[in-house]
Amino acid sequence: MRYLLILLLLLVPLAQAETESPEETAPPETQEELPAVLDNLGLSAEDEISLLRGNFLFTYLTHDYYRTLFFLNELNNLRGESDSEAEVMRAAVYLALGLEKDADRIFHEVLEAGGEASGDAWYFLAKRWMKLGEMEKAEQAARLSLDSPTPVRRSFDPEIRMILVSSVAAQNRVGDAQAALAGLPDDDIWAGYAKYNLILAMIRTNYHSPALEAMVKEAVYYLPETDEGAVLRDRTLLIAGIHAMEKEKLDLADRYFREISLSTTFTAPGLLNYGWNLFLQGRYEAAVQPWRILRGLFNHADPDVIESLVAVPFTLELFQAVNQSVVAYRDVEQHLVESIDHLRSLNDPQLIGDWLAGWERVNSGWDWGWNRHELSVFQDEPMTAQMYPMLDDDAFLKEIELLHDLSRLADDLTDTVRSLDLWADVVDQRREYLTNLDAETVLDAYEDRQEELLKKVLDLQSRIMRERTDVFGYASAEEQENVQRLSRVVENIIRLQKAEPTNPELGSYKERWRRMRGLLLWQVTEARPQRKWDADSDHLMLRNETDRLFAQLEYTRNSLVWADSSWKGFMPRIEQLRLSAVSLQAYSRSLHRMQKEYVVSLVQDDMNSLDKRLTLYLAQTRLALARLYDDALQRSLSQPRGGQR
Repeated sequence: MRYLLILLLLLVPLAQAETESPEETAPPETQEELPAVLDNLGLSAEDEISLLRGNFLFTYLTHDYYRTLFFLNELNNLRGESDSEAEVMRAAVYLALGLEKDADRIFHEVLEAGGEASGDAWYFLAKRWMKLGEMEKAEQAARLSLDSPTPVRRSFDPEIRMILVSSVAAQNRVGDAQAALAGLPDDDIWAGYAKYNLILAMIRTNYHSPALEAMVKEAVYYLPETDEGAVLRDRTLLIAGIHAMEKEKLDLADRYFREISLSTTFTAPGLLNYGWNLFLQGRYEAAVQPWRILRGLFNHADPDVIESLVAVPFTLELFQAVNQSVVAYRDVEQHLVESIDHLRSLNDPQLIGDWLAGWERVNSGWDWGWNRHELSVFQDEPMTAQMYPMLDDDAFLKEIELLHDLSRLADDLTDTVRSLDLWADVVDQRREYLTNLDAETVLDAYEDRQEELLKKVLDLQSRIMRERTDVFGYASAEEQENVQRLSRVVENIIRLQKAEPTNPELGSYKERWRRMRGLLLWQVTEARPQRKWDADSDHLMLRNETDRLFAQLEYTRNSLVWADSSWKGFMPRIEQLRLSAVSLQAYSRSLHRMQKEYVVSLVQDDMNSLDKRLTLYLAQTRLALARLYDDALQRSLSQPRGGQR
């Protein structure tokens, strides 16, 4: 209270002084900070809705789904009711988080209510449904996106049309899919994906061949000349060639297989099937060539390469190239023996676990769960080469991604425990510091100094007020000394006037005094405005600094009070959270260990299956060699010896 009274005394005289001189107003002390709350920005409701929509779209596209849900809730609160677009986006977010039942419930509620949303919102939801394989729901969302009053943006339009065609084709409605395909430009990559899915539907439904062949030709012709277009082109040709081979259209299959490039992931199955297609035509010598190319281009652990290895000597035997067949069988036998030994050396739980640990280290930089974009594989490892076929399996990838998520979750919990330990240390250090500081005594001393400073400021203010009313106010020290000299001269003139009233020089003395006084008054008056401004500015700065010091002392005292009270119950809360985090950490580590053991078992099962397959190939190879040796022996025994009849 004493400080409030002092400040009141400090402010009132200045206010009076400023009213006396309205032309000399002091600059404002501080500027009001810009508000950060939407309500204080002067935005209309529609502007706020547009801003929130931009926020949740940005956070959704950057995979920050928790913040997306926050902005969706803010939009509903602003409207005072559930917004249809917000609910559609909420369903898309729930699908991204794996909450399929909640997303399905929201989706049907919006449909039953006849809610309208933008084309973009329906596009995001349709994309999620298609990724989960819910083709009927993907079709519904895609049609709503294209029929929305707010059309889907131009960059999303080809993809949403692809989703519509693909979802309809997945339901084997070929005619409807062809009708939906009409809205896509032929040279767009999304049109290529849509046509590929349509071709699959036509194959499944045994669609008449001319239309299927025309669709394959159209799909391949219009694909863009990019890496993605090349992969899709080879994929389309591969499935078309296999279908033609199954329908015994071997010449057509030849044409499809020959057009497959040698630089994509579909090259290996293309070469393998091309060889078998030539084999079915009886062109045995020609069939060996793509299999040999396949062996030279790809890893020998690839299943397609292994199948081609066994097929080559078998084919050589068919066109009577027995010697070459024997040599090829021996090469295959040696390769299979080496492959089996190599496979069995890798089929060790410890080695597989070490590979998984290395894989987790490589991918430790990726976030977990919904923020995970992709998971990379390190290359220069024998185990990596062996596991490449498994890494192409979506089911195995989900298991290995779950392993990554559990590892990342356990690491996050470890960081949480470490943070809580640091918090506990900080609490102890601050509590000990404030206890040893004797803050009350220090603050009392500072308040005494603050009171002395306020008294000096009041004295300075009184002096400024006196200067404003003084004729020689704001004079410098030299000028003040001159004023004092003039005052002393007055006494001498008065004494001289009493002593010699008729002295003729008395008048000149008076006139000279008046001139000196006028000159001094002119000098002081000329410098007075600038000196007055400087004095007022310095005083204002001093007053502001005093106010800030006063506020700082008050904040410090309040902080001391709150800090003292905040210790109560704080440490038990930290300890409770720490115990909970440690428990979750142990549970997540346990789940991670179980998941790792499960992944290791999957890898071992795959290796055991491959081991059986290779062992079977080895047995068949050795039987073939034994048969060829036996045939050669029988032929040599059946031939008559020289000199005998």
